[in-house]
Amino acid sequence: MGAVMLLNDYRVPSNRLTVSVVTSFDSAELRGETSATDSAHKGIKPKEISVTFVLPFDRERELSQFYAAAQALDDNGELVVYDITERSANAAKVKKVTFTNRIDQREISDTDAWMVSFTLLERLSMQERTEQRTTLVETPAPKTEGAKISSPELAQETEVSSFEAALARFDKKLA
Repeated sequence: MGAVMLLNDYRVPSNRLTVSVVTSFDSAELRGETSATDSAHKGIKPKEISVTFVLPFDRERELSQFYAAAQALDDNGELVVYDITERSANAAKVKKVTFTNRIDQREISDTDAWMVSFTLLERLSMQERTEQRTTLVETPAPKTEGAKISSPELAQETEVSSFEAALARFDKKLA
């Protein structure tokens, strides 16, 4: 069986499906006016997943379904965040994505088919989740005068392991 990509329950057409995952590192040069090669690590950007597939002209309905999935909006009017199931993306630990940038649809006249290329952007990346946890650690709890708050949801959101707290302190010292 060839490559398969699922976005939630939607199956992306898999004729000649190719997938490429790109990870970008953000850094700043520290060399100033010298020829030194020092740089400061500023973070890891969300991964981008480039996808291409070929679809014969007689399967136009599938292309329309693809566009519907790509342009789908959630209740807040934002592009839908999809759970992704695909070997390369999952190997890179990408779990959630949205469509980004553009969709490129070209006719391949000698094969009576379209070549469709698009990009997915990782959402809620490991770095993003770590930053959210760090923010939770650094944000002081609201003061309540005499009122006892007992909410399991609040406890789960603010519960941070000692390891995560240590990482947050280390990040703060580096900053």
